[in-house]
Amino acid sequence: LCSAMTAAAQTPPAPAPVAVPAPADDEMLTGIHLTDATIDHVLMLLESWTGKTILRPQQLPTPTFALNINRTIPKSEAILAIETLLNLNGIAVVPSGDKFLKVIDLPRARMEAPQMIEGSTLDLPPSGQIASKLFQLQFQRVNEFLPQINMLLNGNMGGYVVFEKSNAALVTDSISNLQRIETLVNKLDQPLTAGLTAKFFTVHNAKASDLVTKINSIVTGTLQSQLGSATHFASDDRTNQIVLLSDPRQYPFFQDLIEKLDVRADPNTRTEVIYLKHAQA
Repeated sequence: LCSAMTAAAQTPPAPAPVAVPAPADDEMLTGIHLTDATIDHVLMLLESWTGKTILRPQQLPTPTFALNINRTIPKSEAILAIETLLNLNGIAVVPSGDKFLKVIDLPRARMEAPQMIEGSTLDLPPSGQIASKLFQLQFQRVNEFLPQINMLLNGNMGGYVVFEKSNAALVTDSISNLQRIETLVNKLDQPLTAGLTAKFFTVHNAKASDLVTKINSIVTGTLQSQLGSATHFASDDRTNQIVLLSDPRQYPFFQDLIEKLDVRADPNTRTEVIYLKHAQA
């Protein structure tokens, strides 16, 4: 049912960039083959490879497991593979001190004090191991941000715990999912003015406030949505300038628009003096 032959201890090959290099004394396993393995057999392997005692309830999901690895891998990678395989079948592995591992069904994992990750999860190898991490946002509102990525979380883990006053949330999930969330937080938790710079246009022939009113009447509807809600322009009549806050890529559009509107125009009416020769005005 399972053949796992160990080779002499040696330095493992260089892992992928996302993985943490295995220790030099990490034992190597040559081939792992599981076919219709029971939960008892999988836990026996996990107990043997980790050197820790498995603590488990009487009732656990009872799927059969299949895993085929036809290459030599460090024992630490084999442990990650087993933990991920268990996670995919609704079973969580939670450390309990230095000598024990608790094996429970996923819905209860959040209540069993899983490992708390203090630093970044991006330095860890992706796996199905269950852990918790506190995410504290700087610019986004946590109550608005997390519901949008709720679909990325494992629904069996019971969601997340929000600390509204601290603008933070405690998320318990697999390390792979925690890494996805951390990546999104790093990309999206940015100041609202990111990418916006100020541009000043001096108006020569018209009044700045009149031009801003005209531009507002032009930039409406679908054009406003294309430019983005963060784009803003205002007038400074003291210096007769238009102040534009937008993405620099929009500068040519507004510069061309202002130049076309800021032209000298003759008035629609004119004044002429007519002298009377014979009558009194």
